[in-house]
Amino acid sequence: MLAVHGLHVRLQTERGPVPAVRGLDLSVDRGESVCLVGESGCGKTLTALAVLRLLPSPPLEIAGGSIRFDGRELTTLPPEEMRRLRGRRIAMVFQEPMTALNPVFTVGRQIAEVLEVHLGTPPSEARRAALELLEQVGVPEPASRIDAYPHQLSGGLRQRAMIAMALACAPDLLIADEPTTALDVTVQAQILDLLARLQRERGLGLLLVTHNLGVVAQVAHRVLIMYAGRIVEEAPVEALFAHPRHPYTRGLLASVPYGVAEGTRRLPAIPGTVPPLEAVPAGCPFHDRCPEVMDVCRRVEPAARRPGPGVTVRCHLF
Repeated sequence: MLAVHGLHVRLQTERGPVPAVRGLDLSVDRGESVCLVGESGCGKTLTALAVLRLLPSPPLEIAGGSIRFDGRELTTLPPEEMRRLRGRRIAMVFQEPMTALNPVFTVGRQIAEVLEVHLGTPPSEARRAALELLEQVGVPEPASRIDAYPHQLSGGLRQRAMIAMALACAPDLLIADEPTTALDVTVQAQILDLLARLQRERGLGLLLVTHNLGVVAQVAHRVLIMYAGRIVEEAPVEALFAHPRHPYTRGLLASVPYGVAEGTRRLPAIPGTVPPLEAVPAGCPFHDRCPEVMDVCRRVEPAARRPGPGVTVRCHLF
């Protein structure tokens, strides 16, 4: 359904253009959940915004590659056609609902507007549909919450309202950018259960952007690990957790605090930070943080290898 090939996103700076996403390949089938994972600054959100052609331009632009949705090339689609597609067949749940929702309109009005604009639904029917959507996404007492403003709702309820808005037109593809950020653990689990249930019931494709590997284990079919604008490993979720290959993937999994009793051991951490876009090192971009670095890693960027079925990894170890 979604096929991204060789995507390049470029950032214009005072010192000239800087690559932000470099040669990314990604696909999502109907009914499939794909997770894009990496630390902050890896390019995950830029990838999601590029798919929807929502990159702020300037300073960002799609500099190359192909984004095809149901066989249609999105990078060359006229703006008006892209607007009709966005929200109708491809929807997005943004990272922070308090900034994504309009503070001066009720959540019911904002959900109804999606139906009115994309489907031509009369206002009275759109309001009834908005009420049903709030109920479907688990908002308690939706009849009273439909006329609430975003600031009157908790973080979890705002996120549910965002999901209701995204699902209003029954899209084929849902992109969720860190949908559980800043929510407490119980609410995180509820939101993830909701997304997984809706994805199964509606058969929609789900592209989930996250840095939380617990989220990945709960909802993903396939996982793509991203570092410094590159996909460094791709694998089915079971294979990734059972046999992570790239040192960065192993470092991320080792840093997950599951099963660590208080005082039993120190939680491992990956040394250093993701390099800024303008200072990505030569060779493998992870080499200055890698515990298994070799001399070739500092000189030559590794090509994509296929060490197992459905598995792709960029590492000189393979």
